[in-house]
Amino acid sequence: MVSSRPHGTPPGCCDFGIAIMCALPLEATAVTELFEESWDVMKLDIQPNDANTYSIGSIGPHNVVLVHLPRMGKVSSATVAAHLGRSFPSLRLAVMVGICGGIPVGSDDQVLLGDVVISDKIVEYDLGKQLVGKYR
Repeated sequence: MVSSRPHGTPPGCCDFGIAIMCALPLEATAVTELFEESWDVMKLDIQPNDANTYSIGSIGPHNVVLVHLPRMGKVSSATVAAHLGRSFPSLRLAVMVGICGGIPVGSDDQVLLGDVVISDKIVEYDLGKQLVGKYR
């Protein structure tokens, strides 16, 4: 498909179908490395009350918006997602990508660096934290 946009001109906010959310800068950097083309997000018509920080680009034929969470936590994630949906109304898929907060210990299955782990349940991590020798 041939684009009618001048080279370097970003698509409009309604042309993004995929959102990737990252809580840590290290995670976001890894995602932006996948962008085949990147655009200046300042040229987009983001909603005026949207305080999110975005990076935009393409991965294959897909226009992707990467949103950088300002901090970890449910409230932060919910606020970011609400603004994201208003500024990019045509999103069809949103995924949270990260380096994984914890892997269960004592399993016969081994998780190695670089493995992709897809969860089948969610554990509320903010109710406590596993530390060496104790849970707090």
